[in-house]
Amino acid sequence: CFGASERIDYFPKEVFEMEVFFENEALKQAIKDIRDKERYVFLARVLEDKKFKDIAEELGMGEKGVAAIYYRTVKKLRDILEGGE
Repeated sequence: CFGASERIDYFPKEVFEMEVFFENEALKQAIKDIRDKERYVFLARVLEDKKFKDIAEELGMGEKGVAAIYYRTVKKLRDILEGGE
């Protein structure tokens, strides 16, 4: 997890203005509300089509750890969007 001093800003807030990807306001807000590392892994995978291996190298983590973050984040976003947070 990132502390306040370790915040990743690879995806500045302007990314969230992308109308094509974020037409759904609830999705847009849910992505803003998740942790920085979750947001980075999710957006790197979805928007940039990066492999878990590449994301892991960037973050200094293991590939399985990154995959776990991605799949937990997908579940978390799904739960938020379905109102089950």
